[in-house]
Amino acid sequence: MAGDPTVRALRLLRNKYQPSMIFISETKIDSERCKKLGRRYKLDGIFSVDSSNSAGGLCLLWNTELKVQILQHSPHYIHALIDHAILPASWCITCVYGPPYAHLKHNFWYDLANLAVGINCPRMLIGDFNEICSSNDKSGGKPFASSSRPYLDDFMSLSGCMF
Repeated sequence: MAGDPTVRALRLLRNKYQPSMIFISETKIDSERCKKLGRRYKLDGIFSVDSSNSAGGLCLLWNTELKVQILQHSPHYIHALIDHAILPASWCITCVYGPPYAHLKHNFWYDLANLAVGINCPRMLIGDFNEICSSNDKSGGKPFASSSRPYLDDFMSLSGCMF
């Protein structure tokens, strides 16, 4: 992970809120290290996508009250079906770390849109999409280029998502 401050912050959040599920993106770690995090936080369900050359990496952790079926995954997302004993229906979650590079964005957004095909349950998308809708959403870094492809805006409009 990105160093001790990140691990300490995660530990504090875990202890304060006791979440049933944790998603960590841009982990820069392999599946063995993700398994160690799961054991540390007493989350028995673990699915990870290893980092590549010290970049990327996804880790999804959950406790035993959830039944999680991984439907699809890529270096940029984990898509899963969730069942919980007290909820009346299943739901889907897509945990995202969008590509920061322009040449990978088109395929990523195409794949993300296609994940919803054939799903007839509530769906939640969470994570870092590495995309913004307007310059008001941006702070620091390179200036916002309004001429760049508005992938997130198009995706939200076409898929009926809310934020």
